[in-house]
Amino acid sequence: MIKKMGYDWQLRQRMADRGMFQTSDLAAPLAERGIVLSREQLWRLVSQAQQRLSLDVLAAMCDILGCGPSDLIEVRVENVQVSKTGHRPGRGRPGTSPHHGSAAPPDLVTTPAKHQVTAALERLRHRVLTDVSSVAPDTVDGL
Repeated sequence: MIKKMGYDWQLRQRMADRGMFQTSDLAAPLAERGIVLSREQLWRLVSQAQQRLSLDVLAAMCDILGCGPSDLIEVRVENVQVSKTGHRPGRGRPGTSPHHGSAAPPDLVTTPAKHQVTAALERLRHRVLTDVSSVAPDTVDGL
């Protein structure tokens, strides 16, 4: 068993605690502290877990939100089972394909995400069928 470190990015929750509900709410306070970010950078900062983060940006966000780094980054430990060969299960041996053998390849999309994608595709299919049925038959013959 090995420990794998993970984290949850809590910026959106800390912003909501302060009544800040739009990503643009951070632009002016960050600029006052010398941090100028584009609209896209602000969106990524708020809505996506950060892999790389400037300590200047982290310090500015902590100052703006009146919190510490541990309030923005919630660290968690996950135990991962390791086989006797030292590799994680399902990963195969070094140099071999993880899909080698008769086993089906692992799902790349988690079950909740599959349901969301399936529902979105069904809505799109319904919309297309509705749009097509509203087109006059003589128009369809010309396509």
